[in-house]
Amino acid sequence: MLSHYLLAVMLAQPPALAPQPQPQEGWSAGHSIAQTESVPQSTTGYTSGSPLADINGDGVLDIFDVIAFINCVNTGAACADLNGDGVIDIFDVQLFIAL
Repeated sequence: MLSHYLLAVMLAQPPALAPQPQPQEGWSAGHSIAQTESVPQSTTGYTSGSPLADINGDGVLDIFDVIAFINCVNTGAACADLNGDGVIDIFDVQLFIAL
């Protein structure tokens, strides 16, 4: 009987609340929504220390880059898309030859 009484008393009391974090100076608490902007038809690229036509990345433009570029074109690999338009075409070949 005593255990039923203790259970009833325990259930009648509100549960202990966890302490709420307090904002510190320079900080705020809460949620925020940031405005974002997208740019249609944009591409992302990267730069490196090697020239664009240095396909194998050895720092030298030579016959091995020509062979690597031909292999990229034949397999449709991204390394053949030199102008970054998402399409491997004559414009990429012209760009490779110009470099």
